[in-house]
Amino acid sequence: MRQPMMKPKFFADGLQLVSPVRSQTNVGDEAKLVLANPKNVWLLASYNSKGGGNSQSCGHAVQGDQVTCKLPTSGSYEMRLFTSTESQSELNYVGQLEFNKS
Repeated sequence: MRQPMMKPKFFADGLQLVSPVRSQTNVGDEAKLVLANPKNVWLLASYNSKGGGNSQSCGHAVQGDQVTCKLPTSGSYEMRLFTSTESQSELNYVGQLEFNKS
């Protein structure tokens, strides 16, 4: 019940969420997703303040097993995850999680 809602594309890309396992997590300065990524798809995340605001990229797309976003101030944030099979191709939205920075 408390697991994040991920889109079917997340699973079609072969991804599995390792951490966090809840849809809402308390963090310090960084929000971090750890994934099993056996197909080595490209990952990119963005965040914005919960309830509005402009989205900010968490960096460049990476092929790996984790994505980290440095959160600017205390508050609640939505982190959106995107994937792609190629580094320069269109990114697909695959799900989101919430992080509360103390």
